[in-house]
Amino acid sequence: MVPQAFPPPPECVPHHIVLIPDGNGRWAREHRRPVPEGRLQGARAVEGFLRVCRDWGIQVAIQRRAVAAWLAHVEGKDDEALALMRSSAELESSTEKHPVTPGPIIPSRELVGDLILELHQPGQALQEFETSLLASPNRFHGLYGAAKAAELSGDKEKATSYYTKLVEICSHADSDRPELREARASLTKK
Repeated sequence: MVPQAFPPPPECVPHHIVLIPDGNGRWAREHRRPVPEGRLQGARAVEGFLRVCRDWGIQVAIQRRAVAAWLAHVEGKDDEALALMRSSAELESSTEKHPVTPGPIIPSRELVGDLILELHQPGQALQEFETSLLASPNRFHGLYGAAKAAELSGDKEKATSYYTKLVEICSHADSDRPELREARASLTKK
């Protein structure tokens, strides 16, 4: 049965996983291969399966912490929200991105910057966006967040630099996003 909803209904979630190590030994004997070779191949398959489970578990933990942070913020628990969001960002930065998978849609460090902006601390938010841009350069949201945080903290030079970079990387885009309009308007005021 394939679950259609998230979270999946309890009947779709396995309560345990059974590994049958002798299965690969039997396969090896049936194919006239040494039994240890079959078991080694089975162990490698299990190891790969467990690695995927661990990696996905870490990604789920990163997202759960970010969601919990936004919920805490909405409930007015801003210290808890910030601690959770920073925890999400630290966990994300401690993991390696698999070369075949895409990166996060929004890096957790950018989410820390967003939260701090909402807490009216643009100077600290700017630091978070700049840290994010070191790991994920030229991201639209990161550049806009850094520009906005710099502008709100009174650092006109950095705001201009980030707005300029944002407009440059979008120069061939056919988008009329509000952030781009804001960036262009800010640059024409100068």
